[in-house]
Amino acid sequence: MPSGLSRRTLLASGAGLAVTGLAGCSGANSSSSADCETTAVVHGDGKILQSVSTVPEDGRVLLSVSFSNGKQASTDRLRVYDSSGDLEYEIPTGKRRSYLQTIGPRPQHGRLRVVSMKNGEETDELVVEFNCWVDEDSAFAPETTSDATES
Repeated sequence: MPSGLSRRTLLASGAGLAVTGLAGCSGANSSSSADCETTAVVHGDGKILQSVSTVPEDGRVLLSVSFSNGKQASTDRLRVYDSSGDLEYEIPTGKRRSYLQTIGPRPQHGRLRVVSMKNGEETDELVVEFNCWVDEDSAFAPETTSDATES
């Protein structure tokens, strides 16, 4: 198995990519995988970026970005901006068709703009809103205690 990835992540990523691949280019607007939901709110032309989704991995959230088949050569980096327009991540790209970036611990929600770049020019974009929660039965759920007692 690839280093650092659990079987759950691989299965969730595969399911998420299958569903989100449709969201990236077919007009569908949302997907979900295990404990995350992702909705595409702005689509570029869709010729380069196939999908953007969030994937739960242990107690953190990963951003998964996939290129349309054969289009990874049309970009030399990905830029990820937060809802304020601030650059959060810059990911150099190569021959791989998909990339993962840790965006933080669960629970996590927000809006991200993912832009493919080539020679300093924007070539495609996808803007997504996401919500990744902690399942109450999960090992990562915060402990809750009840101080209420019956009289």
